[in-house]
Amino acid sequence: MFGTLRTLTYLARGGHVPSLAASVSGLLDVRPILELRSGEVHRYALARTESHVLTTFREIAKRELPKGQPLWVLAFHSSDELAAQSILEAVASVTRVARAEVIPLTPALGAHTGPGMSGFAAMPVALS
Repeated sequence: MFGTLRTLTYLARGGHVPSLAASVSGLLDVRPILELRSGEVHRYALARTESHVLTTFREIAKRELPKGQPLWVLAFHSSDELAAQSILEAVASVTRVARAEVIPLTPALGAHTGPGMSGFAAMPVALS
């Protein structure tokens, strides 16, 4: 699963990142691309613009997802359905999508990450 945050302010308020990091990220308009794998969250990349976020997600899909295998791709968002739809389209442009969905995140998760969190998850599916 891969995602991005529009701002680190909400993570700083919750004590998950230093306030200085959130301030610098906001000043430079840098958006982290995060990876959740095996229950651990890691920074995967940094992006400066919305188009760079989409380019990064497209590259992640090419590099990290199974080649040629049909996938179930789930794009998620916290108050930004258009961003999730754009991510889904970016991933679908470089992979074989058998099933696709766009879903909102729960308000509890949105309270910690703030509005504008978006990303995708993918897994192989068997076609019958």
